[in-house]
Amino acid sequence: MSPKNNSGFQRAEDAVERLEDCVEMYNKLLIESEQVEEFLDQLEDRLEKYASEDKAQDEEVVDELVSEWNRHEASLRNLEELERLLRENAVKVSEGVCADKRRRADALKMRLDGWSRTVQEMNNDEETLLMQVDELHTYLVNELDKVKDKKPEEIASTLRFLRGDRDRLSSRARKLAAINPRIANANLCGDVADRWSQLESRLHAPEKTTSALGGVQLKADIPFHEQVPNNSVQKSFQWSSKTSF
Repeated sequence: MSPKNNSGFQRAEDAVERLEDCVEMYNKLLIESEQVEEFLDQLEDRLEKYASEDKAQDEEVVDELVSEWNRHEASLRNLEELERLLRENAVKVSEGVCADKRRRADALKMRLDGWSRTVQEMNNDEETLLMQVDELHTYLVNELDKVKDKKPEEIASTLRFLRGDRDRLSSRARKLAAINPRIANANLCGDVADRWSQLESRLHAPEKTTSALGGVQLKADIPFHEQVPNNSVQKSFQWSSKTSF
């Protein structure tokens, strides 16, 4: 066998080995991606439950959630490394496998950091809490109003970014109400909650379709072309009538 043929066979064997390695890495990527997604779902559920509790001031719970995130963040980094290796071998990886999970993980970490700050600041006096509630309320209302006419993708991104601040506002308002019972019925978060709910409903609302005959009421005893508010349509019918045999 000539050296040229030997070189060709060697390149073919190398290509097969790289392909087998890529298949193995991709299968591992999918398995770890599912595991990371399961963890993110569980952490989101636990954080939502914690945020809805009346006494969301337990430092141990927050520390536990942060520790959980830190432990699984290594899995996410491993996922990103597998994606990098596959891309180096010209294997395209969907955003849903890795990039989307990184965005979810970062958003969760922002919320956890917000809760950590909240727990540390829970011993503030009434005046300080009132000032913080006012600042957070004003900030959230302004930010939510900025995206009320934006596309669903931008709305979803903004809500993810602001969720931690919304949680902080809710916890401070509850703490303030506990200190001063007269504030309990003030509904300090009402404006924010209403805006938030309206924006979330936009994410799930079906797209509106416009009809060329919108608002036109058709009658059976009148020719169609006389009922359509379009001069070009009417003229085409008239021309057709004049040229008919």
